[in-house]
Amino acid sequence: MKKFMKVCGITVLIMFLVGLILATVGKLGGGRRTLENQILNNVFSFGPDIQNWGGRWLWNDEWETYDLNIDSIFDSGYAIIRSGEASSDFSGADIRNLELSLGGCEMTIKESPDEDYHITAAGVQNFQTYVKGDTLYVNSINSGRWTFSSSSTSVIIAIPAGVELETVRMSLGAGAFKSVSLAAKDVKLELGGGEFTFEGLDTGFLDCELGAGKLTVEKLSAVKIDCEMGAGQIIIQNAETMGNLNFEMGMGDLEFTGSIPGNLNAECAMGQMRFHILGSSQEDHDYELECAMGNLSVGSSSFTGLASEKKIDNGTGSLYHLECSMGNLEVNFSE
Repeated sequence: MKKFMKVCGITVLIMFLVGLILATVGKLGGGRRTLENQILNNVFSFGPDIQNWGGRWLWNDEWETYDLNIDSIFDSGYAIIRSGEASSDFSGADIRNLELSLGGCEMTIKESPDEDYHITAAGVQNFQTYVKGDTLYVNSINSGRWTFSSSSTSVIIAIPAGVELETVRMSLGAGAFKSVSLAAKDVKLELGGGEFTFEGLDTGFLDCELGAGKLTVEKLSAVKIDCEMGAGQIIIQNAETMGNLNFEMGMGDLEFTGSIPGNLNAECAMGQMRFHILGSSQEDHDYELECAMGNLSVGSSSFTGLASEKKIDNGTGSLYHLECSMGNLEVNFSE
């Protein structure tokens, strides 16, 4: 299956290079805009409003960057606010889990002034919040296009300081999302598009799926990480990990800074992966290296070439499996 994926990746790269050549020819012949739009629309399927990408439109119904829709995220047993503002308060003693389904809005998670949860929303189109069992649900979605403007839906979630949740589930479409430090035994993030920032995240297991957009974690403590990225950017800083880490990327950009004393599996198809490993040296890990048509470097060593494979056994018990198809995968160390 992996070899098949490599072949598919090579095919995509060839198509992309051909597209660039056609765009250049079109520019010389006065048809640059038509060709560029055709390549973007047909190859990347971003839709007819891609020309407005420069901060104007972030999402519309035709992009299909995530699965959130009005029919799927709301519970018919609870009230749905269709317009205006909303405000709700919930006892912190009753809540052990947090589940958010948000699309086309701005969301901020901040510290509560007391031991309760406080939810406020403004400019809503479709909004719902409730507690069911020991789980707090917050659902909000805008239909049609969404922009950065004063009329955008704004959701503020205030959570008690120092609380450690059992689970956090976030399904986030396009928008702007920012959170204070959160602690939970299990965290699952599904980010379709837009930008999301954690000031800090303390978890046993981080499960992350990024379609298109930017995820930043300014400080991370995790035992296990499983992260899949299509096209976007992930920045993880000040990370302390203990268990196994898995990162799989299609075409995007990943930058990780922190410790990885356990096993690391990193697979890069078309994009860039950069790992800045703190607290260990190149000799503190074993390696399985695969490189198809990209660039793979580990510390002071570079491994490139067509369909090359190499194993390095330093007898450490920490295995770094690094696989690069047509991108750039870089691992460096700082003790």
